[in-house]
Amino acid sequence: MYSALVNLRVMDPLKILELDSSKGAWAHAYLFIGRSQDKIELLVLYLRENIGCLPADVTYLASTDETGKKGEIKVAAVRQFLHELSLSSLGSCRIGIIENAEKLNLASANILLKTLEEPPKNVYLVLVSKTEDVLPTIRSRCRVIKVQKDDQVEDSHIDAELLLGKSLYEAFKEIELIAKDNLSDHFFSAFLMLGRKMMIREKNAKTANFLLGVEKKRKEVENNANQRLAMEAVYLKAKELQ
Repeated sequence: MYSALVNLRVMDPLKILELDSSKGAWAHAYLFIGRSQDKIELLVLYLRENIGCLPADVTYLASTDETGKKGEIKVAAVRQFLHELSLSSLGSCRIGIIENAEKLNLASANILLKTLEEPPKNVYLVLVSKTEDVLPTIRSRCRVIKVQKDDQVEDSHIDAELLLGKSLYEAFKEIELIAKDNLSDHFFSAFLMLGRKMMIREKNAKTANFLLGVEKKRKEVENNANQRLAMEAVYLKAKELQ
């Protein structure tokens, strides 16, 4: 196993979120997949309390009464959900929770996509799905955590800072392995998170252009561009920012 990929298995579900909390590296969007509702609710509660979001600043999109044909989540429901998220919060942040995210159709997912790509400041999204049938465009922009029935979780998370600390030879060997395992979406998410942390510390044109470049490379891969070459290009641009 290559060291830049943290592959967490056979552990308490909260450990992954505790790791994010300890590093101060909350993802802007999480996707919890599984049918263990009680465990997922515990994860959501942990997120809310540790990010520091007041209960009044949590917005829900529950598909039980917001669905259209075939039980799909309607565009209008997503628009209303995003409007509520854009309102001023009582506390320091807002959290938006989408239940049954597998019911987002292509049209409603496209409405959500822009917010996933460019989340407003101090807004976090939590998507919950009972199945793996979440659109790839949505899934690839979230920190995915699979909650298993036997109190285990499965999570693949790439540490961008760890990867950048390696020699060029070592980093490119790991990128090659990441490409072979088709985990480029995790790679791009990690470098987007890193870029956003840089923007918080110091906003400048180079960092903004880097974020745009990462999104461009991710979209190229979605359109069947070479994963390894796209990731290598992002890695080299990130090295220039160090």
